[in-house]
Amino acid sequence: MGAVARAALAGCCLFALAACSGDVEDTAPRTTATAPSTTPSTTAAPSTTSAPPTTLSPQQQDEADIRQLHDRFFRMLEVTGREPDPGNPEIALSTTGLQQQRWEEALRQLRDEGKYFEADWEQRIDRVTFRDHDHAAVLACASEQSRLLNADGTVVGTTDWARVNETLLVRSPDGWRVEDWLTGGEQACVV
Repeated sequence: MGAVARAALAGCCLFALAACSGDVEDTAPRTTATAPSTTPSTTAAPSTTSAPPTTLSPQQQDEADIRQLHDRFFRMLEVTGREPDPGNPEIALSTTGLQQQRWEEALRQLRDEGKYFEADWEQRIDRVTFRDHDHAAVLACASEQSRLLNADGTVVGTTDWARVNETLLVRSPDGWRVEDWLTGGEQACVV
């Protein structure tokens, strides 16, 4: 069994990503949390005027952008796994640096071995932490149900797991990008 097939049994997408992950610097991060409302809810009569648009603070906008990127990253993994093309422009729209290199290499290996995978991802972001103005981390519970297949559609292996993972992000001139996707250990979770 090839390296991609063995790795796919441990997680189709994680095989190329987790092996090269580094340590995370432990700094005093700023975190964003949402506190439950203690204000009682009331029903008001419908307004006949429109309220001005809500303006987000720069940190709120960054967090919204990061949450969108996180979803886009997992969609990119699904799409590029079905049709392994290391030159797919979607990769550069959600990744950079080491993460981009890892994923392009993994897709090149899948393509060269005549394999592809089908994956269904679900994720729940538990926390966004800003390490500084240009670096952030997302702690999430992600689940994967996937199948690694040969070009003729025969199944090589399957994966079904859910665990806590961390994704490191960096701000680029074009917006936030995934710089490193870390598995974050073996802690199981429920999406």
